[in-house]
Amino acid sequence: SFCTLLGMASNSAALAVCLAFLVACLPGAAAWNYTLGVTKDDRRVIDIGSFGFAQNGVMELVLDSLEVPPEESGKIGFTLDLVATATGARQERNVAGEEAKRHQTCFVDDEAFINKRPRFHVALARAVAETNPLKNARVVINVTTPGMYAFFFYNCRGMGHASKVSFRVHVRQYNRYTTDSGLRVSYLSAGDENLPAMYVVFALFFAAGLFAWHRALRELPRRVFAVHRMMYALVVVKIIALLLEAAVLHHRKATGGLQYGLDYIYYAFQTLRGVMLFTVILLLGTGWSTLKPFLSERDKRILYVILPLQIGVNVALAVLDESSEGNRSWSRYRDGLRMFDIACCCAILLPVVWSIKSLKDAETSDGKRNRNLSRLQQFRTFYIAVIAFVYFTRIVVPLAETQLPFQLTWVPPFMYEAGAVFFYAFCGVRFRPTEADSMFTPAAADAEDDAGEVEFDDEDKP
Repeated sequence: SFCTLLGMASNSAALAVCLAFLVACLPGAAAWNYTLGVTKDDRRVIDIGSFGFAQNGVMELVLDSLEVPPEESGKIGFTLDLVATATGARQERNVAGEEAKRHQTCFVDDEAFINKRPRFHVALARAVAETNPLKNARVVINVTTPGMYAFFFYNCRGMGHASKVSFRVHVRQYNRYTTDSGLRVSYLSAGDENLPAMYVVFALFFAAGLFAWHRALRELPRRVFAVHRMMYALVVVKIIALLLEAAVLHHRKATGGLQYGLDYIYYAFQTLRGVMLFTVILLLGTGWSTLKPFLSERDKRILYVILPLQIGVNVALAVLDESSEGNRSWSRYRDGLRMFDIACCCAILLPVVWSIKSLKDAETSDGKRNRNLSRLQQFRTFYIAVIAFVYFTRIVVPLAETQLPFQLTWVPPFMYEAGAVFFYAFCGVRFRPTEADSMFTPAAADAEDDAGEVEFDDEDKP
């Protein structure tokens, strides 16, 4: 309930610190960056994952098992290729798959990819010819040329028809850095090395904003509405989510593995943050507790539909993030979920549009014309801000992810959090409680005035 959230908000700093220390004591998982298992898969090329290696990088590959049809012959194995970006690796996989279907061209023999950049090749054709299924094979690759590397599995056996293979592989990738105290190992991609510290810095920015918002609410307690308290609780959850994200990345940086208790708490707060952000935008857009003390049936329908969908999208994205890119249809699911998230973001604009329309209809009314014009301007500005935030975080940031080199993979998360800081600050400044703010005139006080009443679908009032 809202009351529970507000109770949590009063002890936000203590809660965040306690969570960070408690989850740090939980046991972690084995230090593998990822594991992929496929069964009777007929894909010719599988993009297993990408990683940014520094000058002294290492990839360890442990193949639990590899089983192929015994009657077939041809090349099969793994490659570690230098690529421009992770998106470039997925495009290369698609091109190689099409070449295999159309021209029966093996991935490692394709002239488009031969001698174009460094490649580490793990050929297994001879090994599986001698031992099928092949088990417990281990390979260590030392990378000396920095860059973004993509790890591929290829199967060129039986090129004239579908060839189905089964395998399970564990991959550990890390960079080694020389420091004054000795050799330091980091399991984060080279461009993500400083992400934990970055998230802590952004948590401090939001903490400063929370302090300013707390002072604003204390100065004018009689002008504080329920939506103001919801905004307070949202910032608290945002701070906790940022600290948890920093803790998750710090643990992965040190061990390369998952810490399931920490990860579950982190994804829970990420989902809660997303739901609360949508809720606050919806409530501000409907004018709840400010322009009217109730939600119409139309507003409630939007809440009841969008919020469960947003929870589902967040949970699905969390599951997808923890799985390997090599899983079948991984890219399709990720792109579909992102489009669905954008659709949810567009749907939350509807209450803002309805509020603007209602205020336009009342713009010519006598007595409250100046107040209605001021409210109309507020809603229009809020509408533009929400559109800009959605466009920036859901379209511009993902596009930047596809174009930036491996050293700059930290930039898209920075862009997202910087955009969130500006959006939260904008909402705080625009919707803070003030004596002269016509936006936050209680609906009860408006009802006492007999001129220029703004209609908000009263027939839908429960």
